[in-house]
Amino acid sequence: MQIIEKYERDEELKEKGCMSSDGFCRYLMSDENAPVFLDRLELYQDMDQPLAHYFISSSHNTYLTGRQFGGKSSVEMYRQVLLSGCRCVELDCWDGKGEDQEPIITHGKAMCTDILFKDVIQAIKETAFVTSDSPVILSFENHCSKLQQYKMAKYCEEIFGDLLLRQPLENYPMDPGHPLPSPNDLKRKILIKNKRLKPEVEQRQLEALKKHMEAGETNTPAIIMGEENEDDTENGEKEAEDKDLNSEVPSSLSEATSDKVTSSVCHSNTISSRKEAESAICVRITGLLMIGLFFQVPDDEGGDVAEDSEEALIAQYKYESATTNIHPYLSAMVNYAQPVKFQGFDVAEERNIHHNMSSFNESVGLGYLKTNAIEFVKYPLSLSEVIAHLD
Repeated sequence: MQIIEKYERDEELKEKGCMSSDGFCRYLMSDENAPVFLDRLELYQDMDQPLAHYFISSSHNTYLTGRQFGGKSSVEMYRQVLLSGCRCVELDCWDGKGEDQEPIITHGKAMCTDILFKDVIQAIKETAFVTSDSPVILSFENHCSKLQQYKMAKYCEEIFGDLLLRQPLENYPMDPGHPLPSPNDLKRKILIKNKRLKPEVEQRQLEALKKHMEAGETNTPAIIMGEENEDDTENGEKEAEDKDLNSEVPSSLSEATSDKVTSSVCHSNTISSRKEAESAICVRITGLLMIGLFFQVPDDEGGDVAEDSEEALIAQYKYESATTNIHPYLSAMVNYAQPVKFQGFDVAEERNIHHNMSSFNESVGLGYLKTNAIEFVKYPLSLSEVIAHLD
């Protein structure tokens, strides 16, 4: 009777002890029937544990408004996901082809439109910490030449300013056995996830760059512009997000489904029709999930590729792995989110390096859950992710 009295507006129904559909809807939508505890809407957890102990809301192919093939890219998507509370966004970086040679962000070789890297960095700065002070991770899928990588690094430095975490925190050195800093330690900081050069290579190339600039030279030193060499990157990492064709591309659009993988960082993208394109990523941080955001895209925001030609486009698509030829200036900005090639649980446990991050495709991740469940869940307190590609 208290519910009827409070939410029913029809006096006759009140007298009869009845409730109308409108009154019942008001009750269902009220705070009394909230799906979550209202006293827990504000942050109440202990945020002083290592970063690898938390669920983190993340986004994959953040720039796309919908379709993975022939879709449209938008700077606005970064604003939307960050304002929604997302703490990890992806930037697929490619060389710009215009006269200004500005790096761009797009879904490479999938006939998607592109946006300027610097515009995205500006949008991230403006919205990164409006909703939350928790750190933001920028996951670079880097396909750029060294010249344009240098531009990327300078944009990050100049636009982010003090928001960018350039160096490890004093109390959290990047040494074996040392845990990651906590979300509170990293408040209002932006971290870059990108491959990194071996320390000695990075230092040598940075010194050469500094001498070159002090001498007033405008071209890039030959030592930096050398041929691509995976041995120069830490652990010779071939982008851990090995998006092989079988796991990334469905044989038809109707096969695409969204998925979640527990105790691993999983990211799933779904294309179920021209009307709907959902993308989500769950990134596993030491056996925990970074639960992704989902977006439903209106029909008029889809790409321009005809449906009858999309099958041919998907069949022709071939993933191009990120470069291992890293500019030292960008390399020096990488700290607590450093991708490396996964070489086994025993190797990871022996190294005990918490800032290393490995990725697996979904089928491999599910395989580990079946054969090495305990090791997979206890994977040594470092960042790792399982990516389900259902583009």
